[in-house]
Amino acid sequence: MEKVYIIAEIGVNHNGNISIAKKLIKIAKKSGADAVKFQTYDTKYYINKSEKERFAKLKSFELTKKDFKKLSIS
Repeated sequence: MEKVYIIAEIGVNHNGNISIAKKLIKIAKKSGADAVKFQTYDTKYYINKSEKERFAKLKSFELTKKDFKKLSIS
């Protein structure tokens, strides 16, 4: 029988904070997950900048490509 491959969904639960993202990865690993999944997006393609509050809120959840690179080696 083949082992089930478990992917933990982190999404944007890191709130745009790389330290929280790292902690969530460690928790997922401790819980038996084989991989984690994040949501990635660029706010400017989804929300009009004229919707200032909404734009700022969603923008605050983004991690940069540099952040994801750091996370991939942690």
